[in-house]
Amino acid sequence: MQENDTRPDPEVLLARLKEEEQEEGGRGKLRIYLGYAAGVGKTYTMLQAAHEAADSGEDVAAGYIEPHVRRDTQKMAEKLETIPPLMVSYKGTKLREFDLDAALKRHPRICLVDELAHTNAPGLRHVKRYQDIEELLDAGIHVWTTVNIQHLESLNDIVGSITGITVREKFPDSVFDHADQVKVVDIEPEELLIRLSEGKIYKKEQAERAVNHFFTREKLAALREIALRRTADRVNHLAVEEKKNHQKTGDYYTGEHILTCISPSPTCAKVIRSASRLAYAFHAEFTALYVETPQMSGASLKNKKALEDNIQLAKALGAKIATVYGEDVAYQIAAYARVSNVSKIVLGRTNHRIILGQTKGTPAERVAQYVPNLDIYIIPDATAAGKRRALTMSDFGQKMTAYKHIYTDTLKITAFTCLATFLVFRIFGIWMAREHVIMLLITAFIIATLLTTVKRQSQELIKKSHRLEILLENSSRLRRCVTIRDVENEVAERIVQLMDLSVIFYLRGEGDHTLPFHGPDFYPKKGVTASELEFFKEQQETATAGWVMSNGKRAGCSTSALPSAKAIYLPVRLDETVYAVVGIYLEEGRGIAEFEYGIISAMLNEAALAFSKRYGDFWGHNPGMQVKPKNGQASAPLRRM
Repeated sequence: MQENDTRPDPEVLLARLKEEEQEEGGRGKLRIYLGYAAGVGKTYTMLQAAHEAADSGEDVAAGYIEPHVRRDTQKMAEKLETIPPLMVSYKGTKLREFDLDAALKRHPRICLVDELAHTNAPGLRHVKRYQDIEELLDAGIHVWTTVNIQHLESLNDIVGSITGITVREKFPDSVFDHADQVKVVDIEPEELLIRLSEGKIYKKEQAERAVNHFFTREKLAALREIALRRTADRVNHLAVEEKKNHQKTGDYYTGEHILTCISPSPTCAKVIRSASRLAYAFHAEFTALYVETPQMSGASLKNKKALEDNIQLAKALGAKIATVYGEDVAYQIAAYARVSNVSKIVLGRTNHRIILGQTKGTPAERVAQYVPNLDIYIIPDATAAGKRRALTMSDFGQKMTAYKHIYTDTLKITAFTCLATFLVFRIFGIWMAREHVIMLLITAFIIATLLTTVKRQSQELIKKSHRLEILLENSSRLRRCVTIRDVENEVAERIVQLMDLSVIFYLRGEGDHTLPFHGPDFYPKKGVTASELEFFKEQQETATAGWVMSNGKRAGCSTSALPSAKAIYLPVRLDETVYAVVGIYLEEGRGIAEFEYGIISAMLNEAALAFSKRYGDFWGHNPGMQVKPKNGQASAPLRRM
């Protein structure tokens, strides 16, 4: 390095920045002990550091430590203050789980929570343990946790190809990348195999199976390399982000924009992960595009669920979700890429189809024809090579739904042509030649196909125009609202109009900004009475609404937080203040489409601004201010589950 190079150490700048931000916001710090396989010593190293912290006067508590075969690890855990585990009954057995509420009540300065990627038992507040950890961090508690590299979402396919094992328990890359510290616990693969043979990792029977499948020297060496490389990439990525965001030099702006596509296909998850890794490597903007086709209108619940899972995966990997409508998927991808300044497209490989003796190009080939100047990456699916998926009854139903309008319009045009021909013959005595009749039938089919396409596109445009009209009308009406109750009524009624679903509304109380909150107020959809929604006063529903009010995050049905609730609850939030909670009753488990969710989010953002203006400075300055519940309904206290 040259003597006049006075650039500061990026790691020092990053640590300083994070420390300042967290001291201001009161958020806890996350430390991850990362390993490449079970038995490298993650938990032992974490406990060792915890004892050192406790000896230096820190308030340390073990929130959850996984039972270990190694006696040294167990002894170290027993010497720390331990929060008793939560015993959950599931299918006749008792499961040990982390007691989140007990940890929040105890509120140590440092809380140890083993197994970051763990999936919680059904019925708990969160689906995944990393979400429990997020809540601890939001409460200002520092968390130390452990995880192996194979659980990282974006590496799932790579790890599977190395080990031959599909990892079910995963966590988002954002948790890893935004951690305050990542400490790699590393030993040589040979030493790990010795530990395994000595029974320090698994019991004898498990150890024998592990040696034959997962714990081979080649696989362990590959996993070790992945762990070290991914950690190094994280440090480099954070240093680049630090300079780009806070020094604003622009030196690291690459101008890259990675685009991938979302579909219900089981291979789509691999494509999304590959695109995510590419975007991470290029420090690029990352977009996942969903092309809504007519076939999806008749899709099975299984396909709709697969589509939603892939959308959530893309979100977890940091993608911006975009939705377009069209018949020609390749054309829509290319059109979006042109207007969005996309530099690279990542697509999955599909089989060629033979139609009338000619090969129809794959979507990737057709996209390349539309945008020949863009780099296109094709991700193969090794499991489906040379295989054709069997046509199911669900697929047949989707095809029939997509084409029934074409058949109907063809019959209409054909019938009209026959009638016109018959009338011409009766009146003028002129009959049409046979070859002309055949040409008319072909022409009728082509016209019907084009007519059906135009109909679908016009229907979709009408829907989007209607939704945009609702959004603009909501904005205009909110500006004319005088009272807090006016704002509530306007927002709730517009959501009912948009979604054709019943809405439950909670307003935040006065004084300490948290308790009590007022509601629920019911806004039933057409054909439903308020009395039919009385079950939303049950503890489970009010507790879910209270959690959203306290944490400012969505929860409930179709989410990963309190998913057993009957409605999805969304915060009406401006900065760090939650003014209200909106519950939408999702009948029969219906989800919210991405486009609809975008409209609702925009409406709630405007509502939060309207609430902030009408609440003004009363909170904290006038604790006696009352927000009268609608229809005289009593306030619902916040209860924890």
